[in-house]
Amino acid sequence: MRDLFKAFATLIFRGYRLSRIYRLDLKALQCARYPEYDLRRINRLDVERCQDEKISERGWYGGENAYGYGLCEQGKLVCMCWFWNHRRFTDQKLWKISPNQAIMVDLVTAEEHRGRGLASILTKYAAEQLKCDGFEQLLTWVWHSNNPSIRTFEKAGWTCIAFVVNLPLFGGKKVIRLAWSTPGSMGGPSSL
Repeated sequence: MRDLFKAFATLIFRGYRLSRIYRLDLKALQCARYPEYDLRRINRLDVERCQDEKISERGWYGGENAYGYGLCEQGKLVCMCWFWNHRRFTDQKLWKISPNQAIMVDLVTAEEHRGRGLASILTKYAAEQLKCDGFEQLLTWVWHSNNPSIRTFEKAGWTCIAFVVNLPLFGGKKVIRLAWSTPGSMGGPSSL
């Protein structure tokens, strides 16, 4: 029955999104030290030179108004993330961000390095760096059932503030958008 519903929804709402919106407030962020990890800012070329194909194909996230961070082991990039500011992120059907916010648009760990908590460590490091750059809040979205990503963000101190459903009618430009705040999130109606 579930598969039948999913097939029907895909036919009618091709390109649909069911997302959880997460927020991290940087004002009270406590800085941590990770001397055992090689954490650094990265750019598009760092990513494109990576030996891991899943990582190297994500260089396009870099560029103007993008902030990249990586975790390296033995000189190799094994985990990376990208944030965009309000000038670069323009998908208002998902979420509208303000100048004091950045939104994580990509997070990936090389397959052989997964399950070690590297994404949580990198996410915390990136948050500290973005706070130094003047950002006050970070946002991201996660597919509603992506449990590894949900655990990563919650472990790193992020809070789910809303659910957003985008339903493009028959794959077209007309989109039904539903959004609601989670209890106690104070997501604010202006964000929805």
